[in-house]
Amino acid sequence: MALDKMVDSTQLDSDLTSVANAIRAKSGGSGQLAFPTGFVSEIQGITGGWSLDGFLNRTEPTGEITINTVPKVTLASYAGITKANILTRFTSLKGFFNDCTNLVTVYAPLVTVGNASYFCHNCSKMETVVIGSPNARLAMAAMSKVEVIDIIFGGIASENFENDSQLNKLILRKNGAIHALGASASAAFKNTPFKSGGTGGTIYIPEVLYNHLGDGTALDYKAATNWSVLDGYGTVTWAKIEGSIYENQYADGHPLLHMTVAQNLTHCASSNNAASVELGKSFTTALTADAGYSLSSVTVTCGGTDITSTAYDSATGVVFVANCYNNIVITATAA
Repeated sequence: MALDKMVDSTQLDSDLTSVANAIRAKSGGSGQLAFPTGFVSEIQGITGGWSLDGFLNRTEPTGEITINTVPKVTLASYAGITKANILTRFTSLKGFFNDCTNLVTVYAPLVTVGNASYFCHNCSKMETVVIGSPNARLAMAAMSKVEVIDIIFGGIASENFENDSQLNKLILRKNGAIHALGASASAAFKNTPFKSGGTGGTIYIPEVLYNHLGDGTALDYKAATNWSVLDGYGTVTWAKIEGSIYENQYADGHPLLHMTVAQNLTHCASSNNAASVELGKSFTTALTADAGYSLSSVTVTCGGTDITSTAYDSATGVVFVANCYNNIVITATAA
């Protein structure tokens, strides 16, 4: 054997033992690992947030990521991810985004959490989650900044939203979602604004169901579907998702994450000409009249509802829609 190929067998054994101990610490195993096949198989069996490729190459995802195939491992504790798009149908692995501390948005309209708890538990910077069905314990709990949770299919379980202290918009896209909250889910909204003593919030439901409720305050109906577990339901506003969003803005099973912004301007201009805005985000623009004209009429609607009184400041010409949960239309005329 050439001298440059010689190794210190004692040191090599020590190093391999250190690596094996690190693998066992992650896998929970205790048996002896034969090198290399035992190392490889033990690593491949780990579902705690790292893959064989990631282990060997010391790489992990960062920034915005898109997942188009069924993932085999979780992404738990990856602090570099800021936005995740999951565009495939699958039942989530336990703890999929758990402790992803810089994750802000998850768009997973086809994902069913099922019994795989802790889907994006403890994501301290999360603001918006779009998910197929979160019906598992603590699936989306302990997200201290989340404001919007958009549920596509339904299925709400106990402790789903526990300690989501800033949650103020819950969107239920299908009729089944409102029926899915069973009596066992009394802790689903524990320590959220929806519980008694909280600041309240808005639950958006399909237009057809809202029409059934009438003005959205039919307590008997809510009690019949176990929504009485919201012991603070007196502070909850029930609002409808317009038919245009519920029925028409789906493509191949994927709901669009953006609302359209239409501006009909006569003898005036807008500082923000964006044609769309992300669901649940704000939209701001300043209207200015052309030379020789003055703004005479401004109307702002969201999903056909006139919100001019709260969205338009006539003193400054600024239009500000705080939460875009439907298509926005701005009509302004200067004379």
